[in-house]
Amino acid sequence: MTGFDRRNVVVVVAMAAVGTAVVVGLVRLGPPSEERSRRLDEQRIEDLGRLARSVDLHWTRDGSLPLSLGALSDAAVTGARFSDPGTSRPYDYRVLGDSTFELCGHFETDWSARSSDEFWSHPPGRFCFELDVREVRRWDEEGRPPFPRVPVR
Repeated sequence: MTGFDRRNVVVVVAMAAVGTAVVVGLVRLGPPSEERSRRLDEQRIEDLGRLARSVDLHWTRDGSLPLSLGALSDAAVTGARFSDPGTSRPYDYRVLGDSTFELCGHFETDWSARSSDEFWSHPPGRFCFELDVREVRRWDEEGRPPFPRVPVR
């Protein structure tokens, strides 16, 4: 046999199988940039959860909400990050009432349909979560911050 022998056929079939697997993987998972965006948004949610716990700790100790996230240095929960992991811009915080506040971040993906936890659902772009320190609960067994289902803006 000239041109194609069995080894060449096996190599061509193997290359086709690998190529097909890569295409199927990209279709199912999306391109690497989408995966990066999804992971950054997951980190943002973790960050906001830790910041919410830090605000709760400050409120528990002092009886009032901090005026800014900068005032949390002594009450910051371990691992609390004050700025966005993708842009390094600080997260937004605003006091709404005696026990209510909002934490805002800029998200890259739409979690409004994907999230199993309605509280953390968000569209892409800037989004704020409204929290009440009287209802902030402790972290669950899986290491996620479970928050009450309060109205979201």
